[in-house]
Amino acid sequence: MIRSIIIEDEYNARETLKILLSKYCDNVEIVGEGYDVKSGLECIKIHEPDLVFLDIEMPDGDGFDLLSQINGFKFDIIFTTAYSEFAVQAFKHNTVDYLLKPIILEDLIKAVDKAEMEIQNRDLSQKFSKLLAFINSGGPIKRIVLATKEQYNLVNVAEIIMCKSYKNYTIFFLENGTKIKTSKTIKEYYDTLTESGFIKPHRQYMVNMKHVQSYLRANEYIIKLSRGLEVPVSMRNKDKILDIINQI
Repeated sequence: MIRSIIIEDEYNARETLKILLSKYCDNVEIVGEGYDVKSGLECIKIHEPDLVFLDIEMPDGDGFDLLSQINGFKFDIIFTTAYSEFAVQAFKHNTVDYLLKPIILEDLIKAVDKAEMEIQNRDLSQKFSKLLAFINSGGPIKRIVLATKEQYNLVNVAEIIMCKSYKNYTIFFLENGTKIKTSKTIKEYYDTLTESGFIKPHRQYMVNMKHVQSYLRANEYIIKLSRGLEVPVSMRNKDKILDIINQI
């Protein structure tokens, strides 16, 4: 069975979806439901679902606001929306599955069957990469997916203080004190992060300019960051980094 929850602010829409799932998708078990971002987050934490039916527009935010507050993805997502313009744009960017309200039964069955296959195969990496591309379309990226062995983390770029290269891994340091170790090299993040205000003072480090607090020039060059973090500046980069900081 696919353990599922529904996060939808309209009572009638929740009830309709539950009826359709109970009648036509016997592989789905509804284990909980929420009506806004706050209750939806609590529901996800309590029930740890395999699949979430997630409304786009809610009273206290939207579906993406909810996702940005989740430390790691261990579930698949089917968005539901009443806005055809949004759905057309989503399909154009080939992102995750969307159901346009009022929900068409055939579309619901197809989406559930597809989600079941992806849940069984745990093939969520490509799906979340496409989701991220859609979220960030039309300007500098706001969120980034950091994949670990256990889960997918959708992180606000503004919350990243710095990242450090460690062998073939990259460790991200967040402003809440969390550290996330990914299996990609720092080089693979370079283009994405430099477009979002990051600088590379040293071959092992990238830092978020928004978190720079001071630049020390004593016996060695050091950048001081939020939460007391420090990174060295290589001799080769010291003048370039100083020019960048002076332009802030």
